[in-house]
Amino acid sequence: MTATTLAPPASAAVRPLPPEVAAACAQTRRVLVERRWLVMGVLLLLVGAVVSGFVGVTDVSLSAVLADEGHARAMLWYSRLPRTAAILLAGSAAAVAGVVLQMLVRNRFVEPSAVGTTESAQLGLLAVTILAPGIPLPGRLAVASATAVGGTLLFLAVLRAVPLRSVVTVPLVGLMLGGVIGAVTAFFAFHFDLMQTLGAWITGDFSGSSPGASSCCGSSGRSPWASICSPTASPSSGSAATSPPRSASGTAGCWPWA
Repeated sequence: MTATTLAPPASAAVRPLPPEVAAACAQTRRVLVERRWLVMGVLLLLVGAVVSGFVGVTDVSLSAVLADEGHARAMLWYSRLPRTAAILLAGSAAAVAGVVLQMLVRNRFVEPSAVGTTESAQLGLLAVTILAPGIPLPGRLAVASATAVGGTLLFLAVLRAVPLRSVVTVPLVGLMLGGVIGAVTAFFAFHFDLMQTLGAWITGDFSGSSPGASSCCGSSGRSPWASICSPTASPSSGSAATSPPRSASGTAGCWPWA
């Protein structure tokens, strides 16, 4: 008795899925891929945040933190963790601002530095530095935020008056507007000799993101690590090699918290 191979009937052939089912399957696969990338991104962010706590001018290791050797634990708690938190908050705020701006103009090629928002904030900082140099930091930030919003509204107003014939027209208009605002800012900054000040504001620095950093040195106020910055502070081992550095005038200095 020989085995015979039976061909499937024509009615049993694989039929294509209906368009609705195929679209639903494609959407499900897309969502799964996006969630996978999201999980990977969160994991990488957590790993980077942990590594950031041990990266800086002063050498801090996990073993030194666990054993509380020298000032490793104070360094981590009062400098590295606030710096990492500031970086995460600043990055999150920038990401949210970019998404909101892309939703406003319905263009994925747009972000705050490409529509004049960043340049408008620089102009506000320059104006408050010239007109009110004694204003405290919250006031400077409020003025910069207000001018940034004003620059964004100006970009939207210009965008309404320009016929949009291509998807690249929107970022091109924003780049031109940002170039004009940046040129005006650079002119006045050069005229008032504030180019370095403006550059310091533009560059940004997270090394000073620590609670009580303004009162660590040069102030009579007590900071959370005042004992570390005091000239009489020393580790439990009593080693003079790990005491805070002293300035040229002989006064107690501060640890490099970068």
